[in-house]
Amino acid sequence: MHRPTVIVICGGRSPEHEISCRSAQYVAAELRAAGYPLRIIGIATTNTWHLQDSEVFLQQGSVQEGEAIACGFYPQTQNFFTAIDVNYPQTEVIVWPVMHGHNGEDGTLQGMLTLSGVPYVGADVTAAAVSFDKIMTRTLVRDAGIAVVESLVLTATEWETAQAGCLARIKAELHLPLFVKPSRAGSSIGISRVTAQDQLSAAITQALQGDGRVLVERAVDAVEVECAVVGDLVPESAACLAEVNTVSGFYDYHAKYVDYREVDVAIPARLKAPQVEEVRNMAHRIFRLLCINGLVRVDFLRDKQRHCFYFNEVNTLPGFTNLSRFPLMWQRSGVSMPQLLAKILQTALTRQRRVNAWEQHLLQNRGG
Repeated sequence: MHRPTVIVICGGRSPEHEISCRSAQYVAAELRAAGYPLRIIGIATTNTWHLQDSEVFLQQGSVQEGEAIACGFYPQTQNFFTAIDVNYPQTEVIVWPVMHGHNGEDGTLQGMLTLSGVPYVGADVTAAAVSFDKIMTRTLVRDAGIAVVESLVLTATEWETAQAGCLARIKAELHLPLFVKPSRAGSSIGISRVTAQDQLSAAITQALQGDGRVLVERAVDAVEVECAVVGDLVPESAACLAEVNTVSGFYDYHAKYVDYREVDVAIPARLKAPQVEEVRNMAHRIFRLLCINGLVRVDFLRDKQRHCFYFNEVNTLPGFTNLSRFPLMWQRSGVSMPQLLAKILQTALTRQRRVNAWEQHLLQNRGG
């Protein structure tokens, strides 16, 4: 069976550099096992791009900084492929950006890949940028009639010029405990759980170091419930959901990537069948609402007291290690890793064919 060459891109300047590399190591190993020709590009923390020795990367899972690739992916696309020894366009190519955080998951890299005209895995520019922004995503989801936790938004300018007024507003509109989050960040970086009023100022200041806007929301006594979705505009979700409980009640970076003993993960989630369908239906609505392509993990909070679900966030390039819930949800649903990889890669090809046809149509009909 014909297999396209898959170019895995990972690393970058984001604080999530290490997690990106770990995900890429797993994805690359599974792609190779499934018979896909591979090229691995590691982006160093200095933002230089390096072609990786696949064997070394698969063993170490970190960016090896040899000679940097001198040409850019766009506009020097053909030169880029020559530099990494791929006979493009004669060879069918798909780019898989296994990236997390700024400059990888936020539409920046997607814009460059879109300009190159090369198929790539994951959300396009608009969907990636909107989904990475917690405030923007919550606004769209809430306006579509899906419940979100009560919150308010502060900007860096408001905080710098009127801290007392901001604190008074929070005290009047919300009640402790609270979560303070940068609007654009992943892996719980910059997020604080605030249980006392004197912790609030430091939490807001910390969140603003990562973004110019912060989300202050009511802390819910809840369990996180996650849904894995793949598709090209039309969503297909894994039958099994994931349920995440934490000892501390805060699923922070340490609990996610350092000490897994703090986390109780159940796949399938301990939910009744109607609840599973409710979550999957909401995830499908959000997938369509945000015009997502490729893969996404949609996260919800199940309120233990009110027994209802709130939308939490979407991850258009979710973690993809052997312990990540996205691949595990599919595997526990009876979808093998080769089948999942094929599903994801096919979404990239289908979208690019549609884009190419549309661009050809515009060229043929310009001026008419």
